[in-house]
Amino acid sequence: MAGARSSSVVNRFLSRPALHYVGAISYSLYLFHFVVPGLGFSGRFDVFDRAAAAAYALNFLFTLALAIVLATGLCRLMEVPGRRIIRTAADRMLGLPRVSATSLQGARRRSDQLLGSPGVKQ
Repeated sequence: MAGARSSSVVNRFLSRPALHYVGAISYSLYLFHFVVPGLGFSGRFDVFDRAAAAAYALNFLFTLALAIVLATGLCRLMEVPGRRIIRTAADRMLGLPRVSATSLQGARRRSDQLLGSPGVKQ
């Protein structure tokens, strides 16, 4: 966390939206990464030449894209609704009140005003 606000090359690279997206679907990607290579090209080459290298590179890109598509679907269809259901059940069991997104935004604005955050009109 020490370098979280740093403008280093590593921090700029890790802050890219594509890497954030892969991080968001990473668990689904972990669950499906072993299934996808079997769906790609399964041929063998006798000699590893340019044609073989091109075929393997295309197979890698195809299976990577397919794994990301499957992971995205799994994340949106299973993970997100599952998390919402579990969070709601846990809140009910603990007796916590439901909080809507609009009330969270209002609370954030009020806390920013109280703290005197720059950019917030008082």
